[in-house]
Amino acid sequence: MLNKAYIQHSISCECPDLRNLQYEINGCIVSDFTASQLLPFLIHQNTVDRNHRIIGLYPSNSTTTINLVPFFVIMGQYRKALSLSMKRHDFGNLAYGPNCKQVVLNGTIYDVRQVNFIDRSLIIQAGTGGDKSIPFDETYKLNWLSNSNFLRDKIEKFADLDQAVEQNIFTLPILPQDNFEAVVLFTNISKFESLLKNVKVAGTDLRRHLNIQKVIFPANDAELRFQRLSGPNTENAPVSLIVARQDSFRAYKSIIEAGKGRFNHVKTIILDDFDSFIYSWERSQSLLQELQNLNEGYLQMVRDKQIKDMYLISRISNLDIHTYFNELKIEYNPWLLQPLEQLDLDEKKVANPPKVIVTSTGDPEFENLNKKLWDLILRLKNIAQESFCNGEIIRPLSCLYNLRTKLNSFFDPKALQEFSTDFLSSLEELRQNWFSGGQDYGLIEDIKWYLEQYILNNSRFVNFKLPIILQELNSRTLQGTIEIVSDNSSIEDAKWLVNTLGETLPNIKILHIHKKEFHTFNQKNEVPSSYIFYLTSDRKTIGAAIGNVLAANQLFILNERSCYFAKNLFGKYQDIQKEVGCDRVKYTLLNLQPPSSSPDNIASGLIEVEFNVPKLEPEIVQNVSEVQDIDLQEVVQKIVQQYEGSNAKELSEKYILLFDDRTLSQVPESRHFYVYEDDKEDFDYEASFRSVTTLSAGDQIIVARRGLQVKDLLEQALRKDPAFSLAIEMDKKWRLLLKNHIVRCRMDLNFFCKKLLDNGFKIGPATVKNWIDGDTQRPDNFVSLLHALGKLGIINNDEIGSFNKHNADLKSIQAGFVRTAIRRLIARLYGIRFQEDEVYTDNLLNDFINHIEIKRISTIYKI
Repeated sequence: MLNKAYIQHSISCECPDLRNLQYEINGCIVSDFTASQLLPFLIHQNTVDRNHRIIGLYPSNSTTTINLVPFFVIMGQYRKALSLSMKRHDFGNLAYGPNCKQVVLNGTIYDVRQVNFIDRSLIIQAGTGGDKSIPFDETYKLNWLSNSNFLRDKIEKFADLDQAVEQNIFTLPILPQDNFEAVVLFTNISKFESLLKNVKVAGTDLRRHLNIQKVIFPANDAELRFQRLSGPNTENAPVSLIVARQDSFRAYKSIIEAGKGRFNHVKTIILDDFDSFIYSWERSQSLLQELQNLNEGYLQMVRDKQIKDMYLISRISNLDIHTYFNELKIEYNPWLLQPLEQLDLDEKKVANPPKVIVTSTGDPEFENLNKKLWDLILRLKNIAQESFCNGEIIRPLSCLYNLRTKLNSFFDPKALQEFSTDFLSSLEELRQNWFSGGQDYGLIEDIKWYLEQYILNNSRFVNFKLPIILQELNSRTLQGTIEIVSDNSSIEDAKWLVNTLGETLPNIKILHIHKKEFHTFNQKNEVPSSYIFYLTSDRKTIGAAIGNVLAANQLFILNERSCYFAKNLFGKYQDIQKEVGCDRVKYTLLNLQPPSSSPDNIASGLIEVEFNVPKLEPEIVQNVSEVQDIDLQEVVQKIVQQYEGSNAKELSEKYILLFDDRTLSQVPESRHFYVYEDDKEDFDYEASFRSVTTLSAGDQIIVARRGLQVKDLLEQALRKDPAFSLAIEMDKKWRLLLKNHIVRCRMDLNFFCKKLLDNGFKIGPATVKNWIDGDTQRPDNFVSLLHALGKLGIINNDEIGSFNKHNADLKSIQAGFVRTAIRRLIARLYGIRFQEDEVYTDNLLNDFINHIEIKRISTIYKI
């Protein structure tokens, strides 16, 4: 474990002003030693040295640390340039030993130890020890001895120059104009823009002082453009930071060239959320090739000294990255603080050290129930590979996976009845359409029997894990927040769980967090959880638990197979923590010699993990691999690929969308989605609402967490505001009048289009259907269309102006609302405070974003 006193002394010697450089995020000053001093010092040391390093940062999952890393790097570069500029003008920081330079304060003689021009302070020390910091504007209190008179003159000369009203590191009288190195950051643009509004350094907004540019990637292979995110007064300052969307990280050279000489000083690269690349490459089975490309490209540029440093920012929960780098013999410098080491450095006192317990449900019948369900899934998967059934078999396969999730987490009994009824109906429909001759080998009957025997007519296994949670909670005196982590994505089930536990535990706040959100949400330091229950296990969840110092109690409640998987993985990750987090590695990256009195006791910094796991049968142990189960996305991918190689139908009506998070959605070709493009300057409502037929791999779409379409959720949210409700009603009115006219006159769409043409408006039947369904918000030449509808007697001519106005208003309302909601969703995802919008209330926005998420498409299949 690191020696804090030794590091504090090193900071005071190398960059004393760092102790007073305050960082603020979401209105809170960062005070933890590891976040406010240690990590900025690490970055400072690597900014000013001559080494060229690939640095893998594994900061804690707190919002503070992981979100501030890019700002630490920016400030490291700024301070380096500032220090060089100050030295050139003979105002470099000064340091002295005992009895060299002396002053008198209140009758006591003090040694002058440091003169820090960057933070405008004098450090003095009495013979009894103990430092005092005297701001320059208070040095009038000192009496200067003859050996220090020239320091007084130097400080006065500096004060004559330093006339800024607001004095901080950005308003020094000598600012850097050359020797300036800049940074390119590949990240989520919306996340960074929200951070930029919420992060302050030295009490000021960086946009006032640093030139920050955003890369705009235009369509049609046009030239890259740059948009300034900072204030107009920074236009002529050297560029400090270039921000580009995360998936454009291969475009470094193109970005530099597009700057036409303005960006030649960009020598540092930051890949934010690097772990998201790793998991994306894993899912596409291209990890080895992508890492080799990265090693031969960017990483080689660092080794060839074309790039000063490259930072790869990952969460502490994703330590597999270190294993991959080792396997490919990619040399890099990792940085990781042991969980308990971080608590010690930050001097956070806890009543009980953090602990993780992994326990089995311990019930043979429940284990047998899981085995039977998994066997049904494997049987249906095998049949699906033989008989694709035009994609109809995907639905019951998805239902079986969903049932397995509910069985091993929790469910609303009423909602489960509806789910099971719907499931049974789809099974019967599948049998009638495709297996009427018994080609399913009795599988559909076996599934129906399983549902009726174990789920619908047997209360013993209803929410089987909840009594274990209640028993654990009732045995303790707890206050605060209880978190339950599962892979159940049902909003109805989650509400039922929170309400049910809330009735039993009225004084405790209950939260349910889906495991995907638990991986990406940064845990907030200010509200640590009293207890976290995990009803699921995978690599990310286990990685998050083993690095979580914020919860004293963490309990995994798993089936036998999952318990053994978790036991293996906890052991593996703790071995990695020992290797990456040893003091020798950390002191090397800090460019410090380890203190001789500091033993490297690695194990003392790890969170204790206790296993209450029964001895498994040999066949179970043999079948448990590192990848616990084949997930639904992988199964569907194999099935569809096999189908595409056979005699597929030419005319298709469905699409299967596979997402990066290993989920899928099966939709008709008429479905439309909102597409989120991270680097767009403005949200174009019409262009962003696109048919599934126009989507491609890599697109990020906004999807609802349940069966509704996003456009329906949007309408439901906006209807709650009277000002928006009128625009919705008027927009629906002309569409309904149009639909009723076509139905009443018993005409098909082709004939109706002919009638429109006779009245001066040319259009096709597919477009008319989109008007009626609301998939086109504002038709082209809308006023001309309204006049044509008036001539046909479908609408009153007196209402043309009103229809036009409300339709235009609604388009603007929806565009603004969706744009604002997306920004708030992304800010929430990264634990960033989102300022209240003046137009759209918190209630409207939250009601919408609580039911949506952004998913990146990995593959699209047309079936």
